[in-house]
Amino acid sequence: METLLLWLIGFIVGVVGGFFGFGGSAIVTPALNILGYPMPVAIGTDLMHIFGKSLSATAKHRQLGHLDWKVAGLLALGTIPGMEGAAQLVRHLAQAGTVEITVRWVQLTVLSILSVVMLWEIMMARDGKQVSWRGFIAKLPLPPYFDSRVSKFKGVSVWGFILLGFLTGFMAGIMGGGGGFIRVPAMIYLLGMPTKVAVGTDLVEVLLSAGYGALTYGYKGFVDMPTALLMLLGGAIGARLGAWATFYAPSKQLRGVLGLLLAAAALSVALKQFGIGGKTLPMSILLTASLGITGFVLSVLWKGVRSVKVASHNRPMKVESLKANLP
Repeated sequence: METLLLWLIGFIVGVVGGFFGFGGSAIVTPALNILGYPMPVAIGTDLMHIFGKSLSATAKHRQLGHLDWKVAGLLALGTIPGMEGAAQLVRHLAQAGTVEITVRWVQLTVLSILSVVMLWEIMMARDGKQVSWRGFIAKLPLPPYFDSRVSKFKGVSVWGFILLGFLTGFMAGIMGGGGGFIRVPAMIYLLGMPTKVAVGTDLVEVLLSAGYGALTYGYKGFVDMPTALLMLLGGAIGARLGAWATFYAPSKQLRGVLGLLLAAAALSVALKQFGIGGKTLPMSILLTASLGITGFVLSVLWKGVRSVKVASHNRPMKVESLKANLP
């Protein structure tokens, strides 16, 4: 039963990760911990499975034109130092016997803040308002500056991107995954990137941070390889489907669903932290939210592909109709 559950988690996280641009650590690390894996092993195993699965999603986003290589390169300069610093901190916390409670409190705090910010922004957008501070880190008055056609940047500071890479890499190293569940919202709000470009570009960072994180956690003995490979079997398929669906999803809709997912993850972590519902209730909430979002993503893909086929089928008919009406 647990084998099937792990494969299903991998597939769900693949769909969600390909769609949102993060590898699913908001789901996988809490889920593995709820299932009884020690927190350092849950983090390391999540990093290993995410690295392999993200290769598939990155390739699809590259085909769709959602990658900004300049931004990815600058973020990468800060990602590895951040990941290594976090891995060292987790090792010390594990030796002190405080890693479980500390990491769960960090997860709960960060996930709660991110979900509130994203859902609040969606509510403001419904009233025709905009977040005034969006993109403020990219506007730091610190040279050198650069432009990017893909992200529609002009004269933005290099240092803001490196700093953001370090901070998100550090948080990813503590919480597990490639850091995209922090970095995608940060790229959208703090850098002001278009949502779909943030999703695609983040997967490059996921590959880097998750790959390095898996290496350093594996060296420290914190990776369960059979579990990682089992989740990867489902994740590789789901990741490509999720990435494909972003082509058809409106950006505001994408951000709203991401906010709901983060809120569900925060609730499941809170239940685990306070010992409410054992394993069953937190896992049920996490899986219910994830399955609902997976169904939504696959429906977006189905409707998008179907509309393209209908349009391509009707186009020749319109031409023939015009010819028939010519004198």
